Amino acid sequence: MKPAPRPLLMLWLVVTLLGADLGLAARSFAAGRSKAKATTSHSGSKTKSKAAAKGAPKAHAAKDKATAKGKAAATKKGGAKTAKAKAPSAAELKKRKALAKECAAKSKKKTAKCKAFLAEEKDRAQDAENARLAKKCAKGPARKTKQCKAFRAAQAKSQSSGSICGRKYGTARKKESLTSFARRYRVSAGTVRALNGLDAKIKRLKGGKRYLVYKSPQEGVVLTGGVLLEADAERFGMQRPHRGWGKPLLVDVLRNAIATVHASTPLGSRLIVGDLSKEGGGCLPPHRSHRGGLDVDLGLYMRGGHQRSWLGLATPETLDADRTWQLLRAFLATNSLQYVFLDLGLQKPLYEAALRAGETPKSLEPVLQYPRPIERARESIVRHLKGHADHIHARFFCLDEVDCTLPEAALQRLQAARIETLGGPADEDTPRRRAPGVYRRGDGGYGGLAVMP
Repeated sequence: MKPAPRPLLMLWLVVTLLGADLGLAARSFAAGRSKAKATTSHSGSKTKSKAAAKGAPKAHAAKDKATAKGKAAATKKGGAKTAKAKAPSAAELKKRKALAKECAAKSKKKTAKCKAFLAEEKDRAQDAENARLAKKCAKGPARKTKQCKAFRAAQAKSQSSGSICGRKYGTARKKESLTSFARRYRVSAGTVRALNGLDAKIKRLKGGKRYLVYKSPQEGVVLTGGVLLEADAERFGMQRPHRGWGKPLLVDVLRNAIATVHASTPLGSRLIVGDLSKEGGGCLPPHRSHRGGLDVDLGLYMRGGHQRSWLGLATPETLDADRTWQLLRAFLATNSLQYVFLDLGLQKPLYEAALRAGETPKSLEPVLQYPRPIERARESIVRHLKGHADHIHARFFCLDEVDCTLPEAALQRLQAARIETLGGPADEDTPRRRAPGVYRRGDGGYGGLAVMP
């Protein structure tokens, strides 16, 4: 057998090598293709899992909604009486609807009646919106919505700037000591420790962390067993009726004391009652108190029978001091009055009216701050506080800790206060004292004011 020619041998070798390379390339291509397919499959499953995770809140939301509907249906069956008790009466709704229609007219919007009504409706709507958002943003997927984030941010801002509802927070700086932090927020280091439960060994605070620096002593105070004070067309009006809830003692004292003043001077101006507490109590902006149904803001009696529908600024010339003193005297007779805030500038005519009613400087010393200076405010029941020239703030305390009602003996003392002084029954044979600088010749009396019998 002849050996293969050299060129053919070389050609066979080249073809063999090329075949090996093509096989290797084919196998590499097949392996790469299978790897790409596996990667695509993995990414697809990952995308599907992401989509499922993204859709989970919607599923949870639908589930929560269905659960809420079920609870609402159950509540509707078993708690219809409770919902009916809290809902406003048909007469009240009809009255509000009529006022809304009346105040819709452009010519009526600026009247005092419509101003008070519109302010009341605005407050009611704001309270309802805050309650709705607090419930909505408490838990669940809704917490991540823009509306709930804005609501929580507003709450945090009010707390950091010193919320009137009771708490103030401060943020510690990097490597800041406890003493420096307390000095910056004008509190003691011991107060910061007590409010935040810090150990005595801690000297430095964690930077960026928020610490409690103030807590209202009235935090957590609510109103139980509250009674609604309803307006009296002849004697007094309510500035915001939905803020007229109080303890039975407070409501009874106000009704009887105002009725006593009206019985002695029926032609005088009507009194305007401001805020007591809201239904159920708790924080009532813009007040720091008014939580437990024992605080009340009262307007001031004005001279000349001047009628108002809101708390208006008074001056010594416009204040009906005799009727205001008679009201305060009725409060004092119950022995349940804790303190009263009233501008010192209005206490002088009140002091003079008390002297005309038969009181003495000695009997008035524990009652009125005047003629003492502003600094000595805590030595009397009636004290000066800035911002109380248009109303008086009265705080009462319960005589009966069980249900906080007005005892019969206290009611009798209140009704007898019109003819008695703080030292006992007035002596009818003794002439009334004239307050200095009040009597003017030709005015027919003590400055034109009615003298109390």
